[in-house]
Amino acid sequence: LQPPSTLTHLEVDGWNGERFPQWGIHQLPNLVSVDIGNCKRCRNILPFSGLPHIKSLIVIDCGELDLWDVKDEDGDAGKGNSVNSSTWPCLKSLEDLYLSRVSKLQSLPSGIGGLTALQELYILNCDNLKTLPESIGSLSQLRTLHFNGCSKLEALPKSIQNLTALQVLHIQRCPLLKTRCEEPDGDDWPLIQHIPHKLITQS
Repeated sequence: LQPPSTLTHLEVDGWNGERFPQWGIHQLPNLVSVDIGNCKRCRNILPFSGLPHIKSLIVIDCGELDLWDVKDEDGDAGKGNSVNSSTWPCLKSLEDLYLSRVSKLQSLPSGIGGLTALQELYILNCDNLKTLPESIGSLSQLRTLHFNGCSKLEALPKSIQNLTALQVLHIQRCPLLKTRCEEPDGDDWPLIQHIPHKLITQS
């Protein structure tokens, strides 16, 4: 089942195992996009070290997925919670990250700050997500940020005010966040008032 090394797009849908097959993801150096969906039992994300060209990563409906439980190409665990972790800084070419219905997710790994090329970040229906790391402020190329259906998300990190390239912020069906981001008295309003296009709604 090992795909050819020339593969540029990998889609994994409905994989029923707890871990992905060990056919050497690092032997796919030409991958530019990865879609992972409906892998309800899978606990660890693919190891991305050695994949320098990935531009798009989509993860949908993977309820048991632990974004900290990462195996690098040598089989060692990388815990994703520091900018020096083995996975997130390896995705330096990543431009689009889409996470939906990753119900185990309670906080984004702080190593996400290493995604220095990231332009679009979508987090949808992650109903246990509570916090965001301050390292988000290091995403200097981020232009679009969407939160939808994250009912426990408590606040925005203060570093979001450092995102001078951010043009679009959408916050929908995130009641705690909506209250904090309301103009002009919301606690987080001063952090986002510089963003040109904002949509903050309950529906």
